[in-house]
Amino acid sequence: MRKEQKDITEGSVTPVGFIKNLNITESLVRFNVNSNKVSFIIIHNLDDNYFNIALDGWLTITNKYNSNSLTNYIKSKNTGHVVMTEKEFNKTI
Repeated sequence: MRKEQKDITEGSVTPVGFIKNLNITESLVRFNVNSNKVSFIIIHNLDDNYFNIALDGWLTITNKYNSNSLTNYIKSKNTGHVVMTEKEFNKTI
């Protein structure tokens, strides 16, 4: 089975919020896939290095470029970290 070629241009992860007492970061994830802009917010308690490693790993294997796919990928690693979409977070508060 041949993997589809992907042209993923370098993006960015920008912390846009922080809940201090819970060590929760709200990160804006942005990148381009085949000239299409993708952006979404992820809520997590991962350190920056781990989050970037997870993001790079996910971008390598995924063909679903959305927040649900990324959070499911990170959750599947069973690290015990909190990671959720903005929608999931809004349901919990």
